[in-house]
Amino acid sequence: MARPFIVVNADGCPPLDVHTLHPRPGAAVVTVRGEIDLVTAPRLADELNALCRTPHHQVLIDLSGVDFLSVRGVTVLLDLEQHCRAVSTRLSVVASPVVRRVFERLGLAGRFGMAERLRLVPLQP
Repeated sequence: MARPFIVVNADGCPPLDVHTLHPRPGAAVVTVRGEIDLVTAPRLADELNALCRTPHHQVLIDLSGVDFLSVRGVTVLLDLEQHCRAVSTRLSVVASPVVRRVFERLGLAGRFGMAERLRLVPLQP
């Protein structure tokens, strides 16, 4: 019988790519690909915390490439949502089916501006 395996990066962590773009002043798009779990969530938190140190009027998190979301990952995203609400930053999330299902089962889908595609969430000037 074949044994399950986990693909890891050279540092031994599951793959997670996080890229931040600033398409215009005051706006940020964070694209996340891979698995957000106990091991990778701190890397995502570091990126989002760095983003929060600069004022933005709009932040879009593209999670369409996320194929696993743990409770730790949900906590990171909720921390971002609370920060954005506190500083009046509009937060939108493009969710993969996995992320959408987790948010719906936890009753969190209404806390984020959710969309199925990046183009459905236009950045405000």
